[in-house]
Amino acid sequence: MYQLEPLDGEQALDDIAFNHEVTLLPYAEEGARGIYSPAVVDLVGALRDSGIDAACFHDRDHRTIRARLFGPPTAEIIIGLTTGVVSAAAWAGLVAAVRAFVSRSSEKHQHFTARLAVQRQKADGGSETIWFEYQGPMNHLPDALAKLALDQGEADVG
Repeated sequence: MYQLEPLDGEQALDDIAFNHEVTLLPYAEEGARGIYSPAVVDLVGALRDSGIDAACFHDRDHRTIRARLFGPPTAEIIIGLTTGVVSAAAWAGLVAAVRAFVSRSSEKHQHFTARLAVQRQKADGGSETIWFEYQGPMNHLPDALAKLALDQGEADVG
């Protein structure tokens, strides 16, 4: 089983404009460089292969790939959805791509933590970000994403 809970007082991302449907964050930063796990970079590739506009937050020149040596695997995923028709398609694509990615992973039954942020554009042109934390086996993450989509008012994307 897994847990998917809203988080209060998380990082203030409302003033950061994400230019992609899905943006993956580093697990750490060193100066202006983001430190990313190899799995996160692989997930970006899998999302892109599925036709989703996905990217790491830092460009290649400001990104270091390094496996975490301690603690469970962790990912921070920003789901930067705009309001309207694009949302359901982006959610469905994200769920399908994560499901395919996880099914190929040798660590799919390992405990995994993901912090997910849903960022939506507001009518006044600003944005709001709602953070969630997923904890559970990696192979349950796609189901949690599908549930999160439903909870956010999207169509059934599971």
